[in-house]
Amino acid sequence: MPITTGLTSSLTRGLTQDLFKTPPSTSVTPLLDVDSMATAAAGYSVRKLRAAYSGNALKVRRASDSDEADVAFDATGQVSSTSAITVTSGDYSGTMTLGDFLSGTEGLVTTWYDQVGSYDATNSTAAKQPYLSTGGSSTIGSSVEIRFDNSYNQYLDNAFTHSNSDDTRTQLAVVQVNSSVHATDYYGLIGTRYYQAYGTELYYRNGYYTWSIGQASDNSYQEQTSSNGARAGQKDIVIASYEPSLSTNEQKIRVNQTLTQTNCTKDVNDYGYGPLQIGRRWAYQSDGATDRTFYGNVYEVVIWATALSSTDAAAAETNTMSQFSIASL
Repeated sequence: MPITTGLTSSLTRGLTQDLFKTPPSTSVTPLLDVDSMATAAAGYSVRKLRAAYSGNALKVRRASDSDEADVAFDATGQVSSTSAITVTSGDYSGTMTLGDFLSGTEGLVTTWYDQVGSYDATNSTAAKQPYLSTGGSSTIGSSVEIRFDNSYNQYLDNAFTHSNSDDTRTQLAVVQVNSSVHATDYYGLIGTRYYQAYGTELYYRNGYYTWSIGQASDNSYQEQTSSNGARAGQKDIVIASYEPSLSTNEQKIRVNQTLTQTNCTKDVNDYGYGPLQIGRRWAYQSDGATDRTFYGNVYEVVIWATALSSTDAAAAETNTMSQFSIASL
């Protein structure tokens, strides 16, 4: 299978260089409410992405008895131990808060609700549902992460596909690669492809994030690797976009405010490709593959059917870095 590679044409710094060391602020504007922010196609987070969103954050299953509950955002717009729950399956009758519901047991995410549309990310296979935890612990605290363990091939997916005909798209992820990750391993983060040449994907490889764009007509794909490495054990903000209407630098990936970009002319939509998968690579491969699923925490995933402008991308970085206490380089 041929691999088309582009030459990195420029590296630029983001517009903001603040170092965030304080706990997540309760006054940070929801990302999709930031002034002039482009309208998203799908959005998943452990915080509210829109102030007007009135739905739940996620559905969680108790490992001890498989009781399930919908989890609301707390008074600060985040998922925490004080988040109210609504039992949807089982006979739990204790205090209706997330902390009490998961006291003494592991929580596993069965559904991550789409705060933009109707593309909820789910997994009905109990053994492949990611964990809900706080700092890696099953004891829920003032904030949470969705923790993916590649030993169990955990992931969430849905039927979302990019409906725009010109292939334009942006994917944003707030993630933390596990500190035990092996530098030579591959870990799928966001996959929207059936096979490598059929769609796009964002994944961890050899200590960096890689944005891959496929073209089925000639069975090829082009990969752009970030100039900033993944910080194992620390949170990163990753924004990958493709804008084929440009005459140059169509393929971009930003990691912690540093942009890497290159020329790319791949035609993604010349073949039907797989669903949106969070924590997993392409759909046509056995789950036992060593380069298949993610190993670490995911806090937020937002998908746009447009390419974010440099202004919007910088604003998204500033917003998420403040919300999730992500340190600048």
